[in-house]
Amino acid sequence: PVTANGTGLTGLDPSQPVCYSTFWNWWKKTLERADVRFRKPHMARHTYATDVLDANDGNIYRAQELLGHESADTTKLYLHSSSLQKDLAVDALQKFRGRA
Repeated sequence: PVTANGTGLTGLDPSQPVCYSTFWNWWKKTLERADVRFRKPHMARHTYATDVLDANDGNIYRAQELLGHESADTTKLYLHSSSLQKDLAVDALQKFRGRA
């Protein structure tokens, strides 16, 4: 299930099972190549979900689709209120109150 070249692991085939150590080797190499500090895979999923929410004006249904959840309630567990979303909420409130 693993693709490799002279420098190490380059990809995983999602249709094939992979052993624990192979996955972690792939994950560490992926983070190194992306120049990203270490994160657990689940943390990356939370970050991705929050970024999708920010990029789509808080549309939880787009995030739900991209994360592959059947229910929006499941997606809500992954979403965190980001600084951008907080700023947008305050701006909307000020506009609503006629202070913008």
